[in-house]
Amino acid sequence: MAQYTITALDPLFTTQFDKKLEQYHVLACLPTGLCEQLAVIQYTLQLLQKIDPVLGRVLDAELAAGNAVRTACCWGSGGLLDITLVDFFGQRYKGRHLAHLVVKDAHYEAAYSYQQYTCAAAPEQRLLSRIRS
Repeated sequence: MAQYTITALDPLFTTQFDKKLEQYHVLACLPTGLCEQLAVIQYTLQLLQKIDPVLGRVLDAELAAGNAVRTACCWGSGGLLDITLVDFFGQRYKGRHLAHLVVKDAHYEAAYSYQQYTCAAAPEQRLLSRIRS
């Protein structure tokens, strides 16, 4: 698994940080008071380091193919970790202990349906992307 750096992140983290901060505020997943650019970047990179190696292989493949991390959120104290990509998954990944799911949440429009990967070793972690239309 890679050591993640700023190159893994959506360019908005550096080019239009106000838009990136708004994305995080909509999700309401940043720790209280965390709003400075460098601090949000470091926080996001720290969360990426927590990804299970099974999901990390999928993330690494996506980053190598040119995708980037849109957001990384930890819900609750050490709870669910969501890592969302900017673009669609480039391919369908298969592997032992790797699960793929298409989620169509009835609370949202079809545009908010998404794909997710999880793994048996870390069921509290999800790697997410939008669905290609």
